[in-house]
Amino acid sequence: MAPSIQLDNITPNNKKLLQLINEVTLPVKFSDDYYKESSLNGFSKLSYYGETPVGVVKAKLQVPQGSSTPNIVYIESLAVLEPYRGLGIGKQFIDFIKQQAHISYIHEVTLHVWAKDEKVVQWYQKQGFVVKEKVPDYYKAHGLESPDALLLSLQV
Repeated sequence: MAPSIQLDNITPNNKKLLQLINEVTLPVKFSDDYYKESSLNGFSKLSYYGETPVGVVKAKLQVPQGSSTPNIVYIESLAVLEPYRGLGIGKQFIDFIKQQAHISYIHEVTLHVWAKDEKVVQWYQKQGFVVKEKVPDYYKAHGLESPDALLLSLQV
């Protein structure tokens, strides 16, 4: 029997795993401040395959300028270690985010993805995301060769 996949809260005791998994899977590096706020909301989770940490998602509510009410869940990062891809972990993260959006009366989930990574773009499209716009030089500060990003959106 295959080990189960479980989502768990990110806490002060395990939030270093968020950073480690992001660093080995994503093409960009985040600042220390990015990781300090990870356990402050219910939109961030760690995934375990059995007892092995294998993936992370970090998301937050976005409040539009001039408003006090959030209207979007923005996925800041979603990463699954390569040997554990294809097991439904990423889909489980997306389902979790959609559920949290529904509970929060939010009807849109967005994220940026590196435009050059066609495989990742296609995976998100299979999950129902659509390309909202191309953002030139979005990842320029991260030193990527082709720094453009796509803003993807999912209506929930």
